[in-house]
Amino acid sequence: MQLRFSENFSTWMKHQPRLYQIMDFLDISEWHTSIDMLKYEHRVLVTDSSLHVDELSTQRITGLGNFRQLAGVPICGSSQPDTNGIINIHNVLTKAYWNISLKNIRPVVHELNTSKKGSEKSSNGKEVNSYAVIIPQMIWICLRDDYVVKYSGETCSWREKFKPEDSITLRGANGMELEEMEQKFANSISKIKPPCKLFKLNDNGKLSIINIESTDQQLELLSLKQMFKQAFNMVNTINSSVSSSSNNINNNNIEVSSIHSTLIDKVPNSYAIYLNEHAKYHRIPLPNYGHPPPPVISLFNILYFSLN
Repeated sequence: MQLRFSENFSTWMKHQPRLYQIMDFLDISEWHTSIDMLKYEHRVLVTDSSLHVDELSTQRITGLGNFRQLAGVPICGSSQPDTNGIINIHNVLTKAYWNISLKNIRPVVHELNTSKKGSEKSSNGKEVNSYAVIIPQMIWICLRDDYVVKYSGETCSWREKFKPEDSITLRGANGMELEEMEQKFANSISKIKPPCKLFKLNDNGKLSIINIESTDQQLELLSLKQMFKQAFNMVNTINSSVSSSSNNINNNNIEVSSIHSTLIDKVPNSYAIYLNEHAKYHRIPLPNYGHPPPPVISLFNILYFSLN
C-alpha cells in the first residue's frame, strides 16, 4: 500500500512556493520585539502630525487630516486623530445635526395640568406634538495595525530611525490582541529612564528632536484606547455643563438659538448649510422637530481591524 505522505515536509514545501508568500504575511516577529530598541534609539517615536498625510487639506477646517464623507451615507473617514481632533469633529457633526433638526422649531409652553402625554399647547392654545431629537451614536473604527500612543500631548508611533516614513505593522493581530499589546507597549515606555525622546519629521525628510521640557503640556503617556476615552470624557464634561446651563432657562421663554449657540461657536455655518442641502439632494430622512433632550453621549465602541 502506498503511503499517503511519500515525501518529507521540506521536500513538499519546495513544491509549494505559494505557502512561502502566505507565511510572509503571517510574520509575527514584531509581537515579541523588545522595548530596548526604543531605549537605545534603534527605533524612535515619531509624531503623526509631522508625517504630512493631509493630502485633502482638511486639517485647518475640521481639525482632522484627510476628512471626507461618503455621499448619501453618514459615514466619514479621516487620518489618525488626536484628542483635540476627536472633540472637534464630534462638535462639527453634532452642530450640523442640530442645525438641521432644530430648523424652524416652534417654542411650546409646558402646562402642569396637561392630560395627554407627548402633547403640549402653544401660546395660541393649539396642541403641538413635540418629539425628542436624539443624537445618533458615533462609532469610531480604527484601521491602524501599528502601535499608536499619545506621548506628551502628541499622537505618535514608533518607526525605524533610518526609515521614519515606513510604519511598523503588527501582522496577524486581531483587535483584542492589538489592544493588549499596545497597552503593554505604553506601559513599557513609561518605565524607560530617562524618558525616551520624541521626534518629528522635517520637510527635508530628516528627524529632529522635540524639546518636551519646553512644552506647556503635562508629560503623559496613553494608549490609543485611553486617548479615545480621555476625549469622550472631555466631550461628556462639555455637554453636561451646557445641559446644566440650559436647564436654568424658563420653559415659557425658551429660545433654541441661544441654547444651541452655546455648544460650539467656532464651527462654520457653511458646513451645516452643506449638510442640509446634501440631505435634501439625497432625500435623507430628517428627524422630527421638537425640543432636544440634554445632550447624552453613550459609550463609544472602539474597534480595531488589522489590514494585512
